[in-house]
Amino acid sequence: MLIREIRGFDEANSLSAAEPQPSASAWKSSHGGTNLPQKHWKLAGVVASFRMTDLDRILRADHESQGAPSGCILPNGMRVELEMALLGESQSECEGWTITVGFAPSPFGICAIAESPRGICHLGFPEPGAEQAALTELSAEWPRAKVVRDDREAARLAHLIFEPAPDAGSVPPLRVFVRGSTFRIGVWQALARIPRGAVVSYSRLAEAIGQPRAVRAAASAVAANAVGYLVPCHRVIRGTGEIGGYRWGSTRKQAMLSAEAARS
Repeated sequence: MLIREIRGFDEANSLSAAEPQPSASAWKSSHGGTNLPQKHWKLAGVVASFRMTDLDRILRADHESQGAPSGCILPNGMRVELEMALLGESQSECEGWTITVGFAPSPFGICAIAESPRGICHLGFPEPGAEQAALTELSAEWPRAKVVRDDREAARLAHLIFEPAPDAGSVPPLRVFVRGSTFRIGVWQALARIPRGAVVSYSRLAEAIGQPRAVRAAASAVAANAVGYLVPCHRVIRGTGEIGGYRWGSTRKQAMLSAEAARS
């Protein structure tokens, strides 16, 4: 099953010792649901203890080698390739598209996954009972496309994204489709280059893309990312070391960071 205890938390002493943490299997069997209780994610670790990465150096090396990757590698080893389009171009291009969207369990709660003809275009984590609202929101984001629900396809994609993938190197990469302004696409490309187990501050992110005064705009681009986890916006924190906000909740963000740190 996809829902399981996020391994490595206990070894890293990240869970709150004062509050017993139920195993995922025990929760699922006793409650018949697919979401872990929020207290399962409650962490006592300090975000500042995560490794701050030199994103500027990484992007500079990419530029010098003229071989910048267009994606990233997930914690389970699966490769991700980004396909990008400016917002105006993609609006006209998606005329007549069929976008499948479904809901599936993940280590971080129920996830909503949408796939377009050009790749996964949405990965979010709606709150329990908010599935219909998520569908409505997605339909509004893609008004010229036909949105079709397919939970089975979502479960297949969730398996590829979150489950261990021993043969990841021999299977095609996951295609992820993002659309936005030139600036936002640049931010999302930079996010994909943040190494697993590392974090970067909003100000250093802005510096790394050559826009040191555009910290607020960079933060807005991070918040606007519709493809959570695959485009790892959860790896951006405040310069003070505080975890900061997250589109799908700061507790979930900290759980993702701690899971990655434990595996690094």
